[in-house]
Amino acid sequence: MGNGYCLSLLSLCPAGLGPSSAQSGGQQVQGIMGESFKFPIPVFNTGSLSYGNLGNIVMVVGGTAALNLKENFRDRLQWDKQTGFFTITELKLQDEGQYKVDNSDGQKILTTFQLTVYSRFSFSLQYLLLSKPTVDTQNCSVLCSVENDRDVTLSWTREKEILNKTSSPHLKTTLSLRLDIEKHPETYYCEAKNPVSSERLRVDSEEHCAPTAGGHLDFSAKSDTVIIIFCVMLMLRDLFLIHCIGTDDSKRSSIVAGSVIGALLALGILAGVAYCLKKKPSPRAEGRYYRCKFHSIMHICVLCD
Repeated sequence: MGNGYCLSLLSLCPAGLGPSSAQSGGQQVQGIMGESFKFPIPVFNTGSLSYGNLGNIVMVVGGTAALNLKENFRDRLQWDKQTGFFTITELKLQDEGQYKVDNSDGQKILTTFQLTVYSRFSFSLQYLLLSKPTVDTQNCSVLCSVENDRDVTLSWTREKEILNKTSSPHLKTTLSLRLDIEKHPETYYCEAKNPVSSERLRVDSEEHCAPTAGGHLDFSAKSDTVIIIFCVMLMLRDLFLIHCIGTDDSKRSSIVAGSVIGALLALGILAGVAYCLKKKPSPRAEGRYYRCKFHSIMHICVLCD
């Protein structure tokens, strides 16, 4: 009985009648959902590709392939006669599992692949500035977070050195990683990745960890300066108006009264803005952060404690 007959009626061939077989160890391989995966073992004349409990999903006999053997893979299987490679197109998450390439061109060789299919996605990184250097504290603390998924790793790196990293088998939770940055200027990266995707956020210590007197972003100095400048401008305007109207007491009194009321209203508004900028978050808001979507351009989200 010829080899081609044994292949097409594989289950009917008595043991030992066909060629001797040698089985290699399984290989862990990854594919990307929606893309193609090529099995790197060629079959030119006689062989097959099998999947899990489905059995053969492609058979090659005499240099001709039978492809649409199983509905699960209909119109998604290819065999290249020139290279001998089997390919699955338009990968689905359901395509994961164990595949075997049976090469019977000469000595029968059975190669096993364990295929894992990953989805390629853009990670949503979150960045939180916990504290800034002060006279008493030399370090700047930052926290990076990402929504967890299968085989996701979150890490802090400096140049090519991994400073720390974390992962978790619990999906749909949040991975968080803290880093204490020293005062000297350095560039750090928070990176989230799975085997087929990665995204990273750049943090420059000089830019994001500049010290302030109280360890917070210095909104107070800016807002106070604006208020002082505004008050000086109002006073100069009033002096100019009084000088222009001369000694007419009634007109002068009306202008001064209007200016005072306007100045008080303006000061009230500016004081409210300054209060909002300087106000610290309540203890209940501790640990809160802003969410940023990071794609081609990344942004920094900062909240002072």
